Amino acid sequence: MPLTRSSRRLAATTLTSHKSPTLQSNQLETSPKDQPEIKRPNPPKKPKYNHPITPTETLPKPLSSHQDTTPSSPFDLEDAKSHLIKVDRRFKLLFESLPCKPFESSQLNAKPEPFQSLCKSILGQQVSWLAARSITHKFVRLFFPELPEKADDLDPSDSSFPTPSQVSTCSMERLRSAGASQRKAEYLLDLSNRFVNGQLSSEKLLAMNPDEIMEELCAVRGIGRWTVEMFLIFTVKHPNILPVSDLGIQKGLLRWYTNTIPIISPKKKSKSKTNLIKPDEETQVLENQSEKVLWNQFDPAPLPQSCSLTISSMKTRLSKPIKSGLYLTPKEMEELTEPWKPFRSIAIWYLWSLTDASAAPS
Repeated sequence: MPLTRSSRRLAATTLTSHKSPTLQSNQLETSPKDQPEIKRPNPPKKPKYNHPITPTETLPKPLSSHQDTTPSSPFDLEDAKSHLIKVDRRFKLLFESLPCKPFESSQLNAKPEPFQSLCKSILGQQVSWLAARSITHKFVRLFFPELPEKADDLDPSDSSFPTPSQVSTCSMERLRSAGASQRKAEYLLDLSNRFVNGQLSSEKLLAMNPDEIMEELCAVRGIGRWTVEMFLIFTVKHPNILPVSDLGIQKGLLRWYTNTIPIISPKKKSKSKTNLIKPDEETQVLENQSEKVLWNQFDPAPLPQSCSLTISSMKTRLSKPIKSGLYLTPKEMEELTEPWKPFRSIAIWYLWSLTDASAAPS
């Protein structure tokens, strides 16, 4: 089933390093002649990932579909922009037209809330972002009844949200009274129970690499690959994620390389669907209005050498996809985005802004 913008609105810890054992001073050799060779114990194996990931650190090796590694130095949005502009000068127009709010310093430094993000993702499935916002507010009021009845009256600085323990002890009927369906209520209980029993935690998730996060979260009812990829982009703030199953990105890539991008200008989106992040805070779309960005100032970047597609075949795909809901294969998407590594998440976010209203992110 094609993934659309409908699920993208309400839409990032500490493992200790092992030290190798050392010999005490009285165990050291004084001379190879008068003291037998000391058999040194093998150092314990270090954990694969021995430190937490914070917004200013780089993530370990990403998903196989998200290769290359992330930057060796702390991730900086300006570095990402410089890299993408060198690859394709049209990115400069996008950066000047629309700020990349999910990856601005204030967002990168914000404390990630995995449980809250995943709950909002579940509540926002298959409904408009306005409906998701209302349902989420009602859900939070189950535990904080002192909050205003309407979401519009909520103080923007209020960060009230139930803990996993609170949600896990909530009855199915009570969860449904907030507007959640039977299945969504079941998904919320499964997620919260995993946090309560220690299978999941913020610390564990933020210390994992994307492969591990994908494996752990896909085991939760109601959470699939795409939801995890959105979690990696918008909560973990990983700079190099490619959502290969996202219909909007498939179409966006075809339009980008065939230079069939609409003449655009920045404008906040008024209606859409949502999943992990707030539409009015982190997402805007580019629409046909005044102060237009003229793409014909720059020629599009050439296709990557490894790409098996041609411009002609890509134009055909726009009107005649491989099959319903599939405009590009994962391999083709990998080839087309190869030059954007290791900052594909940033480029992907802007591609969403170039897609139609039903496919843009939030």
